[in-house]
Parts: sequence; structure tokens; C-alpha cells
Amino acid sequence: MRRARRVEKTITKLAAMDLIYLLGGGRATGHISWPATPGRAWTDCSGFACLLCQVAGIRLNFPAGWTGTLVEEGEEGTSPYFTLFIKEPLQTEGHVIIRLRKRPRWWHFGQPKYRWAECGGRDNPRSGGGPTWFRPTAARIEEFPFRRHFPAVL
Repeated sequence: MRRARRVEKTITKLAAMDLIYLLGGGRATGHISWPATPGRAWTDCSGFACLLCQVAGIRLNFPAGWTGTLVEEGEEGTSPYFTLFIKEPLQTEGHVIIRLRKRPRWWHFGQPKYRWAECGGRDNPRSGGGPTWFRPTAARIEEFPFRRHFPAVL
């Protein structure tokens, strides 16, 4: 649970920096660096997902990959704590969104059970498309058939 909370705090910090989505933004080295200053172009969806994996203590098999290589990470399926939802991993329009821990019943009354985050994407409420919390529709979630989770994040 501690790792999931650390990931949530990281997303909140990154969202507050008002970063700009950068297509093809920087997994070539296998390490995503923390953005230097607010309001700058930073990384894309897979780079964002990889940074969150780093924060959670997850060691990726393909840290220098792209959205498609995320399909090979972790285990197939979902987790109540940390799951990558991946769309069209072999296409140019691939995208990844992140679902985070299930909220206790008393806490999510009137709100979604899960928290969702993304960088880029058409649901992104930020003008620059940078890292943020968002609320996808059920139809939007169904566009992401590849789901990967990491048992280490509990």
C-alpha cells in the first residue's frame, strides 16, 4: 500500500507542475528523469508510466522501450492497486493510462472507485496534455484491452 501511495503523491506533484506532453518523450535511455522546471515539455504516456513504475520500485524488463513494450511488463490482468491499461501497442496511436488503488467503500461514496492518471490522450483536461488525474468513461476504458499489473505494488 505504501508504494501505491507514493505513486499517487508523485502524480499529484507532477500535475501541479503543469508540464507539457512531449510525443516520443524520452525512454531511450531507460531512465525517466524528474522534470527540471514547471511548465516545460517533459515526456509522453509511456515515459510517464515508466516513471511511476520507478517510483513504485518496479524494475522493468524494457525500460528503454515504447508503449508497445509495456505489454511485456508485469503480469496480465488488473490489480486493485496499480494497473497499466494499454491501447494498440503495435500501432502509432498506442497509449497507456494508469489505474490506481481501489478506494474504501466509505471514501468513494458518490465518486469513482479508482483513481486514473494519464499524460497526453484525448481525455486529458490539461491544456498542455501533461501528467494529470482524469476520469475516463467506461467506453474509453474498453479501448484499452491490454492490462498489466505488478504484484509488488501492494
